[in-house]
Amino acid sequence: MNCKKIAIFSPFAPPQRSAAVTRIVSLRNYLINKALETRIISPVHLKTHEEKIPDYVIYYNKITELFRIFSDFDVIIITTPPGNYAFKASIIAKLLRKKVIIDVRDPWTLAQLELNLIKKGSPKYIKQIVMEKITYILADVISFVSDYLANYMQKNRLYNSKKKVIIAPNGVEPQSFNYSKVERDVIRNELNIPKDATVLTYVGIIGGKELDKFLKVVAPLIKKNNMYILFILIVDKWSQHLKEELVDIASDLKVNNRLRIISSVEHDKVYKYLSSADIALNPLPENLNYCFPVKTFEYMANELYISAKGPSEGPLYTLIKEHDFGFYAKNWSEYYHSLENVIAMYHEDGIRSKGKEGREIVVKQFQREFANEKIYQSIMGLNQ
Repeated sequence: MNCKKIAIFSPFAPPQRSAAVTRIVSLRNYLINKALETRIISPVHLKTHEEKIPDYVIYYNKITELFRIFSDFDVIIITTPPGNYAFKASIIAKLLRKKVIIDVRDPWTLAQLELNLIKKGSPKYIKQIVMEKITYILADVISFVSDYLANYMQKNRLYNSKKKVIIAPNGVEPQSFNYSKVERDVIRNELNIPKDATVLTYVGIIGGKELDKFLKVVAPLIKKNNMYILFILIVDKWSQHLKEELVDIASDLKVNNRLRIISSVEHDKVYKYLSSADIALNPLPENLNYCFPVKTFEYMANELYISAKGPSEGPLYTLIKEHDFGFYAKNWSEYYHSLENVIAMYHEDGIRSKGKEGREIVVKQFQREFANEKIYQSIMGLNQ
């Protein structure tokens, strides 16, 4: 088989902004540079931005349109979650006798179970777990973002151990997240943040990250230190109310004058806002120990000191415990005391200097092109 035309099927696509979108756009660009014609396919009803659609993105209205669209490609790369879209896309791809690579960022059903969004044994749970398992059965290759996630899903019998599996870790393009002292001063001036203040930042979505609890926990530290919070948020019509709730919470806590919230930042400008900060927040839901968010590597590439809160095991826990560019707390009380100690121990340059090791690790282990090359090689392997 001559694999020359590649479709990346994803529920999220440009002009939307998210870590998932950044990942597939990077992969598409990499494959184009390898002389593979590559398009991104996405359902139009999930499109959240009204900006111009790039010419390499195909939006469809009805699922049946995928028969026509997929027929023009040799390999279909299908991202998940959400698994219901991946399930339908994989069935159509296989009916057309296409090669299928499933790119798994997170489990679908088990994540909802851990977050108490569904009950084990319920009709919805059974339907979803069956759909997810069938998706992996249909795959020619399954790609996971970490060994931990692959082992976690195999332990829960979501896929057969005889399946061809590759690890294509999350990562970043380090040159896109360089720390800039010039931009640090520019952004602080723009946001009316004093040059000598300690700034703690968070980048990403709002839902499920306990940002409300975070504000309540750190409010006393904000009040007694020259400290500001900068949220760089991905906000759409479904999460606008969550953003407003954060503003209300900050106001109730009387720290709203120290909170800055910005949204809709272009990917190539995120480094400027990260440069304005000293410490980065990386919160994980309590039960999702397999999570290894891409924001971790954006923070590290920008030499930020990482403050994490999450489960007592997992790849993020292991990474931070094995190095010295941040702390990892297992609950918010522990987080408060760890952050308090960090602020007391280091002045501005001291905190930033602790983050330099993180960038070195990203350059060696977590560049996005490493994952892209893994997927490219798996495509080439389908030719054999």
